[in-house]
Amino acid sequence: YFVADIAGHDLGASFVTSSLKALVRQNANPLYSPVETLKNMNSVLTTFLRDGKHLTAALVFLNRARSRLILVSAGHPAPILVTGKGEVELLAADGDVLGVFATIQCGQIERAVAPGDRIYLYTDGLIERFGQAGRGRSQGLAALLAACRQASCLPLDAAVASIANATLDGAGKPEDDVVLMGIEV
Repeated sequence: YFVADIAGHDLGASFVTSSLKALVRQNANPLYSPVETLKNMNSVLTTFLRDGKHLTAALVFLNRARSRLILVSAGHPAPILVTGKGEVELLAADGDVLGVFATIQCGQIERAVAPGDRIYLYTDGLIERFGQAGRGRSQGLAALLAACRQASCLPLDAAVASIANATLDGAGKPEDDVVLMGIEV
């Protein structure tokens, strides 16, 4: 599972999106570890991203048969784990953004998961607002964590809708792309 957020909203950002899809297909396979996948992608992205363009990314490999999760982060907001018991945890794995530096460090977390656990990947547009109706990242993240906790007993599709609605309602119009992906073990 892969979520990325490209800096900028111009036409160039849309071209990067199609290139990114090809890079994920080419590099997210058994030949490369999750960290190698993002490092390989970075080596290509640094050749064509210019003028301050960069992206953040979170890559999740989920092995349901072995109940193992590997998360690799490249400067992306921390995914949220909600256990089958309703416990909520941030999966913070610091890492460098992609497309800027020739050599990057990626944060990695490997851990056990259980059937019923859920992982939520999102972009910062879900939690941040600017201007008069704005809110900071910490306020938005607190609202997101509370919404994840409240939606823990809902079916996954209803939980994603409920979390998005609870996080976006009353926070002002989003000025950035908003992505929320729910994954259930």
